[in-house]
Amino acid sequence: MIDQRQTIGKPLNEAVKIQKEFNEKGKLVKEVVTDAKAGAATTKFYGENGEIVKTETKNLK
Repeated sequence: MIDQRQTIGKPLNEAVKIQKEFNEKGKLVKEVVTDAKAGAATTKFYGENGEIVKTETKNLK
């Protein structure tokens, strides 16, 4: 299941997009934050207890 939210009322080049992915138990397993203004996307992977187990950052430019 994916939950997507995007900043409303901002131009696309300034928007921050947040995607959250949950497992079948409803626990958060992955979160992707895309910041168009900064030109980067950060992905956080969560473990069974809700702790961050891995973080990846990618440049979009």
